[in-house]
Amino acid sequence: MDTPMNCSRFICHIRKLVIFAVISLPLTVNASDELVTAASDGDLNEVKALLDAGANINFVDQYSGWDRTALIAASRNGHVEVVRLLLKHKANPNLGDAGEMTALNRSVKKGHAEVVSLLLSNGADPEAFTDELGRSPLVWSVFFADGNDQSAQISIFSALIEHKAKCVEKLEIWDKTVVMKDKAKKAGDAFYAAYLKGCPDKTGS
Repeated sequence: MDTPMNCSRFICHIRKLVIFAVISLPLTVNASDELVTAASDGDLNEVKALLDAGANINFVDQYSGWDRTALIAASRNGHVEVVRLLLKHKANPNLGDAGEMTALNRSVKKGHAEVVSLLLSNGADPEAFTDELGRSPLVWSVFFADGNDQSAQISIFSALIEHKAKCVEKLEIWDKTVVMKDKAKKAGDAFYAAYLKGCPDKTGS
């Protein structure tokens, strides 16, 4: 019977056969492209196999339209062990994707505190990329603090400050002035206290 579970196992089996075929042949762009997919899925064993076969660790997936590397894909989805492995193999943490986002930006937006810590400890530059509106990883950490896990958001913000991320007082976004202090205050007392410690209020208000 073709139950969902059986179909899922069948698909997984086919995929493993495809990977075996890819790494058994002379390496092509397909293997490196598959590395991005495996990293995005959090398939650690598959990532290991493709790296051992010589896949380009900094390959940019141009077919999805996002121009993501394996590290960006894994970081976005919070796959800690895959991120750790890619960094061990010298993946560049400061490459950006089509959305002007590095692995650090993506993991900050998603609230993946452990991934953020790993990236910063392995050379991720918190000032490497800002988008056209001036949103850096530190800005994103404040924007996404409200309504998310406070402990994780405080950890992310504090780690960015520790690694010399620059405080921003305000931004002009779509004809609207966003005051970062006010944004931080909406996230709750604990986050606001961490924010003021990292970015002291120069106005005295």
